[in-house]
Amino acid sequence: MATGIDGRQALIEAAIDAIAVHGAARTHPKELTESLGLSKSLVNFHFEGRDGLLAEAVATALERQVDGLRLAASADGADPLARLLAWADAFLTWSAVNPGLAAATAFPESCTEANRRPEGVTIRLTAAVAARRAQLHALVRDARGLVPSLSDGDLDDRDDLDEESDLTIWWLLQGAAVSVANRPDHLDRIRAVVRARVAGLVAN
Repeated sequence: MATGIDGRQALIEAAIDAIAVHGAARTHPKELTESLGLSKSLVNFHFEGRDGLLAEAVATALERQVDGLRLAASADGADPLARLLAWADAFLTWSAVNPGLAAATAFPESCTEANRRPEGVTIRLTAAVAARRAQLHALVRDARGLVPSLSDGDLDDRDDLDEESDLTIWWLLQGAAVSVANRPDHLDRIRAVVRARVAGLVAN
């Protein structure tokens, strides 16, 4: 039987696994503690209740996703557009494999009540969301440098377009992630459409 710190980590891992499959709303501490042979009181002791456990699980999963996306992009060589598309591919593949986590990490604030989360977890959630967006922003800017097809001004002077284009790409990826989470068998088709669309948005 896991106890102490081991029990805490076991609960986090079990919650991540449960959310990945069933979603946050259908993840219940009683089922997790029973499956692990732990006392339900450990949820209150370590996480201040169900919301604290779910928030910790989502924060941990999101931080891991951010690290995985960074690795996927950096592993694809020196070509900026290839790195951006590798990031997008990894984002969609992860969403297809972890449908419940895809929803939870897309809108982490909706999984739990803010006033029932430990403050440190809220800070981590905010930082991870910001880091994910910053990765995408940097990749889009780098990829745009490959494509000198914008006719009205220097790319460095197009901050307004950067923000608009980044936002469009972000919401395109979010929508596609929802689609593949619901229909993972369509991953290859959706991924191909997204790759073409992202490349087009970068070029125009």
